[in-house]
Amino acid sequence: MALSNIERFTEMNKFLPTIVICCSRDKTKNATRAIDLYTKGLSGQVRAHAKRCDVDDVLKVANVVILSAKHGFVHGGEVLEPYDREMTENTDVDSFVESISSTAGIFNSLNPNLPLMVFMTNNYLKVWDKMVDSNRILKSKLPNMTYVSRGHVGNLQLKSRLKKGLESLLEVNGEPTFFRSGVASSAELGYLDAGQAIGTSLAHCNMDKMKSLTSSIIDGSKTHKVFWDNGLITLLRKGKVIDTSWVFEQYKRLIAAAGTGGPNISIVIPDAPQCKHTALDLINKHTADIRWLAERCDVILPVHKYDDSVEFAKEAMQIIGHDYRIRLGVPCLENELDLLLPLDVIESLLQAKHNDKPLFASMHYFGLSDVSHKNKLHPRLLLAKMYLGQTDNSISLDACRTTALFGRGRKGDMLQKHIQDNEPKISRKLKINVYQAFLSPDDEDYQPELDGDTYNDLDTFDSNEVEQYMCNFWALLDDVEDAESIEAWFAIYGKLTENEGYDYVLNFDSDDIEGCIDVATRFVFTHSALRKIEQLWYDLFEAPRSPDVEYVRTEVRLTATEARRRAIFKLFQTHSGPLAA
Repeated sequence: MALSNIERFTEMNKFLPTIVICCSRDKTKNATRAIDLYTKGLSGQVRAHAKRCDVDDVLKVANVVILSAKHGFVHGGEVLEPYDREMTENTDVDSFVESISSTAGIFNSLNPNLPLMVFMTNNYLKVWDKMVDSNRILKSKLPNMTYVSRGHVGNLQLKSRLKKGLESLLEVNGEPTFFRSGVASSAELGYLDAGQAIGTSLAHCNMDKMKSLTSSIIDGSKTHKVFWDNGLITLLRKGKVIDTSWVFEQYKRLIAAAGTGGPNISIVIPDAPQCKHTALDLINKHTADIRWLAERCDVILPVHKYDDSVEFAKEAMQIIGHDYRIRLGVPCLENELDLLLPLDVIESLLQAKHNDKPLFASMHYFGLSDVSHKNKLHPRLLLAKMYLGQTDNSISLDACRTTALFGRGRKGDMLQKHIQDNEPKISRKLKINVYQAFLSPDDEDYQPELDGDTYNDLDTFDSNEVEQYMCNFWALLDDVEDAESIEAWFAIYGKLTENEGYDYVLNFDSDDIEGCIDVATRFVFTHSALRKIEQLWYDLFEAPRSPDVEYVRTEVRLTATEARRRAIFKLFQTHSGPLAA
């Protein structure tokens, strides 16, 4: 009768995560469930941890699969007789794999959206690897959120990892913070409107450029989390070197302006992806700045693919000081920069300690979001939750979502057009004759009687309208999917600079022009950048054009920026899971 009660959990439950462990030498004297048969080893640790979590039977909360040296893979609920066999260094792995191949089917019914965690001593791990490599265990049937303990030194480290894995599965975890980064226009404040954490970059938005947007983001930090990148990636793509003194000067001004919002802002220590010695020199140079910031905001230390990334992290923290709470920064960008940090290096960094305490209590993934490819996202999230998931705000990620959502024909693009076409129009005061400055005599709307003193009136143009156009224009430069060719950008540049008033309106400098040309040379897509920017002007100046009226108040439809902000708000206001592009 008792035996029938313990036979309840003999099949894989698709609604539970799965743990795979290996058998051990010490066993009970009588037949019992596999999870209870092994009195010590990893099985004993699994049972003990479940009891500490007030779980009377671990099989109620997780599938436990045991690799038996006699039976192959067995579910923890299967009843087994005691046996005397174990895997050793002398075991013929090929023959053993052949003999147990039929038991691999246990992994065919796993839930692809729930974690699979594998913890085995090295002799048993060889069997797992052989089963996978020979396709007896099909990779296609395994969840993307799979963790396999590798490189552990001795059983103590293996048990330590198992403990962390069990904690991540059985205990309440703090939810990661997903920053919607790349904010470079007021339209993207829609993320804040929707209650989302946002991210921007000093390359786009700082105390000296895009001041209105900067101020709005700083105000947002009072109630929302903000990620403020140092702009290194943008500069790397342009082949430029970052001015670290300027970066820290900007950061200190931002945090000072944020006041009580400072703790909600995450900033990034300037780094050197190709050389750890250069990176350490930067930390030495700016130690005082880093410590000042660490006392007032969240500071992220990027760690790249150096010869010894763990050693770099230890040296960096030794310079900064272990009393300062610094967040580990993990690059995930691939493509042309190839900064992706491997999983084994990430785990080594999370295991690193100083005086028996973890070197890092929090971490940030650069260039990773809740809709990143599952093969990249899920294993990294699982690893982070294993080591840090028990604390709120310990895990954060950032990635730009706007480009993916608002590309041509995408969900956001269609919603924006719907809003622009159907939502109530608004009343706006427009200055008419400024439009004339951006027309040539060949344009249909050209009015020669308005030439002459038009440029002299630019300083009276509504500053809010100018700021709005600046935001739109910088968003265009950032939206690389809309850049068609370098010829298009040259055409835009010529159109905008053919009058002497462009410096005031666009606040351009040589770096800006060089940057937009650089974008155009590298990205070739189907949209016409020239048509896009002309549409921006149309949105800004849509009104009757009368030479007798300097200002006119008229009913106009929402601008592209206003419509996009509303679209972002609607897309994210009820967002609680991955939002597909």
